[in-house]
Amino acid sequence: MKLGFVYYLILFSFLNLKGQNISNQYFEGNGNVVSTAVPFLLFNPDARSNSLGGSGVSTEPDIFSSHWNSAKLSQIEGDYGIGLSYLPWLKSIDPNIYLTTINGFKRLDRRTCLGFGVYYFSLGQTIFKDESGNQNGVGYPNEFSLEATFSERFGRHFSLGVTGKYIHSDLTNGQIFLGKETSPGNTGAIDFSFYYNRIWELKNPIHLSLGLNLSNLGPKINYGLNNSSFLPSNLRFGVSIGKIFNDIHYTNFSLEFNKLLVPTLPIIDSKGNIISGQDPNVGAFKGILSSFTDAPGGLKEELQEISISPAFEYRFGEIISIRTGMLLVNKNFGNKKLLDFGLGLKIAKNLDLSFSYQANLVPLSSITNTFTLSLSAIL
Repeated sequence: MKLGFVYYLILFSFLNLKGQNISNQYFEGNGNVVSTAVPFLLFNPDARSNSLGGSGVSTEPDIFSSHWNSAKLSQIEGDYGIGLSYLPWLKSIDPNIYLTTINGFKRLDRRTCLGFGVYYFSLGQTIFKDESGNQNGVGYPNEFSLEATFSERFGRHFSLGVTGKYIHSDLTNGQIFLGKETSPGNTGAIDFSFYYNRIWELKNPIHLSLGLNLSNLGPKINYGLNNSSFLPSNLRFGVSIGKIFNDIHYTNFSLEFNKLLVPTLPIIDSKGNIISGQDPNVGAFKGILSSFTDAPGGLKEELQEISISPAFEYRFGEIISIRTGMLLVNKNFGNKKLLDFGLGLKIAKNLDLSFSYQANLVPLSSITNTFTLSLSAIL
């Protein structure tokens, strides 16, 4: 049970970006972290990708591909499969916060594949507080998304994918906020994905794959108040290069990049007037487009918004995989240096178990010592 943490999250979910600018003035050099609603949509749900620094858009297809790059599903080996994953989140703050997911797919033919995903994020039991800090009841905030994927392969190497999402967010359980009764937020979103995969049959075959994913493109979400919040629209792209030795040993290096497609907070004065940057109070579509050019610090700051994930994976036959990676986020946009490790084990003919462990090299960070467990079966 926690007292103030969820209430703090609720405030940031309800306030639109203009309200955030006034109450959280950004001055150059102090950082410019952008907040969105339903951030759980960007959590890394599975152990394999969590052990690779959050890489997944360009890596080999697996049961959890619909989250990272739905185009990969049509290039997966097997006719159908299902996967389960469990991720405790911010357990150093509260052990009852977690994300659990179910993913699956069914191949229709050699080119076409359908997939689904259920993502449930629990914030545990919470004692709500009003604006004055007085206790105002106990609740169980939670969020979830229901997702359906269509993936089509064109030729031997190229595939496209699209995912539709229904998103439900109940952070307040009907609490009164600023004199108004709140309600759960409901909205929809869509992902578009691209994947290119090719193997050169040399003495030791070389495997190249490229991936791109535009995710969470959709209207803002509203909680019954006057203001609506942006979804965490996101661009991820990357490249992976693998090599097979003696048909047994497989190594893969990947490098992926990630950028949040929501408006960057401008620099404002004490009266709320914009000094540098652009007004973030725009519609969802315009916010996506402006996210490439609206940073107050210009191109330098736009580049700082891009996080980087280098990763390495070694696999011995189909028995065991050893993985490591990093997630590097600029100090002005979250200041993360996450170091990840993980193992994958084949515990039965068609059953795989994966485990990941994540440490943060930034002192006093709440995101550290995080583990993920995933179980998947492909037939």
